[in-house]
Amino acid sequence: MGLASLTRMTQALATLGNLAIVLIIRVERCLHEPMYLFLAVLSNIDLVLSSVTMPKMASLFLTGIQKVEFKVCLAQLFFIHALSAMESAVLLAVAFDHVVAICHPLRHASVLTGPTVTTVTKI
Repeated sequence: MGLASLTRMTQALATLGNLAIVLIIRVERCLHEPMYLFLAVLSNIDLVLSSVTMPKMASLFLTGIQKVEFKVCLAQLFFIHALSAMESAVLLAVAFDHVVAICHPLRHASVLTGPTVTTVTKI
């Protein structure tokens, strides 16, 4: 089994896993809590990140050419850094959710409402 097929299998597995997380959270009404919504956002970011990086890596392994055009490299660099910044912002929101849940458990439902979570996770 070559590196290209291993890369494609890894991308397929990551895509299926993240899609399963997003679909389960969307379908189950009991999972419409801030923690699970943040998890769905992280899964969406991971979906985009794997679809940005994996195809080019698979094509590099498949063709054997080890050169990447400057524009392609610049685009991948932008998307990787932008998505990493988004992921860090969502992880910060998760930390805030945990702090409110631990330090102010009675206020958790009033502080992290649906519109608040939507505003925090807008990307």
